[in-house]
Amino acid sequence: MASTRPALAKREKEILDIVYALGHATAGEVRDAMRNPPTDAGVRTIMRVLVDKKHLRIEQDGQRYVYWPTVSRESAQKSELQQVMRTFFG
Repeated sequence: MASTRPALAKREKEILDIVYALGHATAGEVRDAMRNPPTDAGVRTIMRVLVDKKHLRIEQDGQRYVYWPTVSRESAQKSELQQVMRTFFG
């Protein structure tokens, strides 16, 4: 369940939003879409963290790796809204 996943840092949220917007993406596509992106290695590292946190899954496509969200955007938004409600309103 999404609510049991570790919290996201600002860059992690930015990357996850980009992957959701694109449907799936490589690290290069994500970096191209970022404002003030870190290095290529930095983007890949953050994406690996999102895989470890179970927000993304990874598939190899030839020489490249493609990242996919593990839950629908709607499910993720609902989970985040529930977390905000619990945090501020108990």
